Formats: sequence, structure tokens, C-alpha cells
Amino acid sequence: MYITWRMQSFLFWLRLSRLRVDEGKEDSNNHYFDVVMTGVDNEGFFNLDSLMNYIGIVGPVPMSEKFVYSQNLHSELFNAYHINEFQIVLNGNSFQRQIYREFRTVYGMKRGKAQGSIYDIDGVLVNVVSIGDHSKVAYWLSESDLRGQICDQYAGLRLRHHNIAIGDVDTLETLWKQIMLTNPSDSRFLKYFIGDIHIISNNVVPNARRDMFEDNQCWREIVEIAIKPLFEDITRKVRTASKEHEDPEKKIEKEVRALIGQGSGFSSHSAVLPDDKRDYLKQVEKAKAKAKAVQDEREFPNPRIQIVVDDLDKVASTVAEIKDPYIGLDRKLRKVVDRILKALGGVLDSDNYELAKGVILDELTNPNAKVDL
Repeated sequence: MYITWRMQSFLFWLRLSRLRVDEGKEDSNNHYFDVVMTGVDNEGFFNLDSLMNYIGIVGPVPMSEKFVYSQNLHSELFNAYHINEFQIVLNGNSFQRQIYREFRTVYGMKRGKAQGSIYDIDGVLVNVVSIGDHSKVAYWLSESDLRGQICDQYAGLRLRHHNIAIGDVDTLETLWKQIMLTNPSDSRFLKYFIGDIHIISNNVVPNARRDMFEDNQCWREIVEIAIKPLFEDITRKVRTASKEHEDPEKKIEKEVRALIGQGSGFSSHSAVLPDDKRDYLKQVEKAKAKAKAVQDEREFPNPRIQIVVDDLDKVASTVAEIKDPYIGLDRKLRKVVDRILKALGGVLDSDNYELAKGVILDELTNPNAKVDL
């Protein structure tokens, strides 16, 4: 097993990392380097998946295009601030794989009531903070409803310098506990997000263990001007979301509005799967029952909740009238369509899956219709 990098890019990366580089003459057709490791006896080190995951998290590799926000991040962050990515390919006797940072838009939650729940990434926030005229801190983090910690190896925020990880996912948690003295235990909030903090500066130097930066004036300014305010903002976001989740009126209003949006999505197409329609209408009845229970607890009903429930009734009535796209199809063709939809559901985020499904069902019920994407 060996790793191939584009040599020019690799030499540039080595210099940035302050490693010694010995160069000599070689045939222009040969591109390689040798790494000799002694005393390595951990079989897990040579596990293909473990090695790819490690390099994908730590190394300056491209972000997978499967992450739907990667294009936004490249235009707003990577390209704008010259954050380099390098092609790293893992080669073996029977395989050759390029390594990517495998972010996703759907994750599981970690613990408690949230265990096994779906955690949707709804967007990404990008921000850049200038530190005098010599340094910048450019970071991105996920946006979601912040219901709990993400359960994944990519959970949390990571420090990066020249797009190479500094320390691991616990590094910023340790820093949090050092500078957020009033609420050190809130460091757990970092794993409500995915994202990176890129330190763009030649005035900071990673320490010998490469698990933090050397303590100098520039690093202290970065912490005080950029990182500490980010931690404070994360605390506000999580605590605000927690209050909204606990407020029964806000919670039911949000649930009803989500069902209105889902139903409107169904209504924009000429057909909806029978199971989807049945499940949706069941969710509507449950939400209406919850809303009634909340209203009954009040001395005077909340008019805002009543308005959104009335809107939900209208949307649900429209969905109930949408026709079954399988009418007229034989069992074999139904199974083919089901398999196609199941495959799409496994690779697309929820929004794009619903869009693709709607287009397919429109085609089934009205094959001569013009489809706009």
C-alpha cells in the first residue's frame, strides 16, 4: 500500500509544515517518495477504511461533492481565501482511491431521547474575521435545528492551518474549557455542529506535537478576537434552540408550519405515493391533536396557532385529493419505481430526494408534460 500525491503540491505542503525537504535529480517520468516506518505494529494502521478516514479528516484533501454545500464553501471560503486542497490517492495491489473529506447533510444524533434520530444539515454559515492586517480566521459551521450532538467522526469543529488539522476534535473542547471559564461544560455544544476554523496566518506556529499553536501574541489575539466570540455565539444558538424546543407553543407552531411546507411540496406535483400520502395525513391529525391540547391549556387560545392549523387543514385537503401514480401500472413496474426511489433516497439529501421523486411521479402520471428542473 502506498500513497501518491502530486509531487509539486506535496513539496509545497511540506514547506508549509516546516519539515525538511531534500531534493535531488531524478527521471522526469518518476514521481514518488519513500516513507520508512519502524516499530509500527498496530494492525489497525493498515486498515484501508481507517487510513482513508484519518487522512480525510486530517489532510488537506478536497471536500466530497456529495456534500451539497461544498460548492458554496469553495466559492465563499476556499477560493476567496486561497485555502488549498491537494489530491491524495491511496493505492494498493487491487485498488486506487482518491481521498475526500466525506461530510454529509444527514447524521444520527448521539444520546438520550435523540438517540437514532435524524439530524438534517439545513445550510452552512461562513464568516471571516480579520486580526489586524496580518492574519484572518475563516470558519464555516453547519446550520440545523440543534436538537442534540451529532453522532459521527466528523462531528464538532476542528482547527486547521494551511488546511491541515491541528490536534483532533477534542482540541477546541479543551480550548473552550480554558477560555470560557463561566460555562466550561458548554464545550459539548461544539458537537452540535460540523465545520472548520481555518487560521490564515504566517505569524502562528503549530507546536511540536501539532495539537495546538505555540503561545504567542498573534495566537492570543486570534483567540480573543475570533475564537472566543464564536464560542459565545455557539452558546447563544444552542441555548436559544433549546428554549424553542421546550416551549410547547413554539414547538407545535414549528411542527405545523413544517407540515404545511411538506404538503405544499406534494401539491406542486400531479401525484403522490399512497404510503407518503397516508403517512402525511396521519402526521397532520397528530399535529392537530397536539395543537388542540396546547390551546386547551391556555385561558385564551393563541390566534397564531389557530391560523396555522387552519392553513394546514387547507393544504391537507388538497393533498388528500392528489391521485395515486400507480393506478394503471402493473406490479412489476411498481417494484421498479420503488427500487429507483429507494436508491435515490440513499444518496440524496431530503430536499433533492423529494424534488427527484416528484419529477418521477409527474412523469408516470403525465408522461407528455414538460418538466422543469
